Amino acid sequence: MDTASAPDQATTLIDSGAPLSEIARACPSQMHAYKLFARTMQERYALSGAGSSDRCTVCELASTAVTRRITWRAICHDTKTTAISVVFLLLGRLTTSRVEIQFATHHACCQSCARGLWLRSTVSSLAKHLFFALLFLYALGSLGFLFIGVLLFSPGGLPSLAPVVGFFLGYPLIGVLLFYLHRWLWKASVPPTLRFLARYPFEPHTVGKA
Repeated sequence: MDTASAPDQATTLIDSGAPLSEIARACPSQMHAYKLFARTMQERYALSGAGSSDRCTVCELASTAVTRRITWRAICHDTKTTAISVVFLLLGRLTTSRVEIQFATHHACCQSCARGLWLRSTVSSLAKHLFFALLFLYALGSLGFLFIGVLLFSPGGLPSLAPVVGFFLGYPLIGVLLFYLHRWLWKASVPPTLRFLARYPFEPHTVGKA
């Protein structure tokens, strides 16, 4: 990689709306790409710029706008993270090695869209906690099913393969379903006009007054 041209290439990719996985290929490391993206967006959408606008960023209509501050967060993991824990880490939980990168942007919003931003953020946070709880409960239930099926209902004292197969097929399928539900919620929690900021792994963390 030409290190001299790497920042310019990465900035061009950021402006084009490229995903961070592509931007990382133009940077020395993935972490460098995340930090460059965060710094670029925080400088570009500073408080001074939002305060001078009389047009809502969300609905793009002219109105009496209020300034809202959105904090974006990415939870990053190093190569020591195990494959099993990744399912949980995608929900931002139970990580043994994690780095949080945050940046803040400021946007002019009409009163209606400002309330909508707060509502989206609140519902998204509650739903992600619910998804994590469902995954945890399903894991406990599957282990219980496996234990009961193998130890108590095995014909002739021999272990039955049905509970084992059900566990190893069912648990990953539920995990994949929850993962895609989480990614859908990730997208739905951000208005279309602001989704260029919610590039994976960044997501809106808090929404409040500037």
